[in-house]
Amino acid sequence: MSHFKLLPIVLFLSAQFALHFPPLAAQEDQAIPFGKVLKEIRIEGARFTHLDIITRELCSKVGQPYLEHNAERDFNQLDKLDLFSQVIFNPVAKKDGVILEIKLKEIYPYLPFITYEVTDENGLAIGPGVQSVSLGGRDIFLTGLARFGGASSISLFLENPWFAGNHLSYTVRLDKRDRVNELDGFNEAATEVSLVLGSYLGENGRIGTLLGFESIGSDSVGKTLSNNDRDNVASIGFFLGYDSRDLWSDPHQGWWSQVHVSKFGILGTDSDFWRVNFDVRRYVPIANRHTLALFSLATFTSGALGEKLRHMARFQYRRHQQCARLGH
Repeated sequence: MSHFKLLPIVLFLSAQFALHFPPLAAQEDQAIPFGKVLKEIRIEGARFTHLDIITRELCSKVGQPYLEHNAERDFNQLDKLDLFSQVIFNPVAKKDGVILEIKLKEIYPYLPFITYEVTDENGLAIGPGVQSVSLGGRDIFLTGLARFGGASSISLFLENPWFAGNHLSYTVRLDKRDRVNELDGFNEAATEVSLVLGSYLGENGRIGTLLGFESIGSDSVGKTLSNNDRDNVASIGFFLGYDSRDLWSDPHQGWWSQVHVSKFGILGTDSDFWRVNFDVRRYVPIANRHTLALFSLATFTSGALGEKLRHMARFQYRRHQQCARLGH
């Protein structure tokens, strides 16, 4: 018998204090020269980032009128790169048009770090990690880490937000984990690999697909769905999203929402169920420097009650842990 199980729906309400800085600056004795032809774009402070990574995000183009809507979107797009601690736009009016000066302060692109995890179940695990926010100056995000101790794990996360087309992106994730699963009473060896392909859909829409494969092995009989003490589950998913936030790093108003549909157990692999996620976030300005942020998440999973459902929940629980560890 098959039915849909409604997992808990959680609604978070929070008031967020935010400092909002105007995206545009101008000389004190003049207004911003919107409407005039943009004659030149000058970029300062890009020591590590290739200039084409910056200019490809700009809606404002040399030879076209300099418009307020484009200027606001330019600032938001550069903020979304997450490469700069400061972005200042200074459009300077000239007799024959506008010169746009963009002043940047870059985040150092490479950072080694020590990572650790403490759980009641497995205790302390600690190890080295390395992160690059712009691998090779191309806005490619890379994180790799390894932890040893109560649970041993290796994680790799690679994301390129725009390698072709209209912000066509890819994300690759690899996670390998060995631990004592005290909840179910066995030694667990798990490996997960996933590939996400995404693209812009117009100005605010997002669309993409996800391919995944997860393998969970047990040293005890009867802990897996299959008879060989190892479950292999391949999955495919599709998502559709909408993002109208005014600023990626510090939104003051707008929506972020996504619906994600996944089918687990394709290609004849173990397990067989569907999952649908609805994630909606709303940012409402309640004062000049205050924002009310509303978050909601609903998850629907198909399948039979009992061991199979607990097995599915274990997949979902581990996936949430992996996303949290990589800061995604």
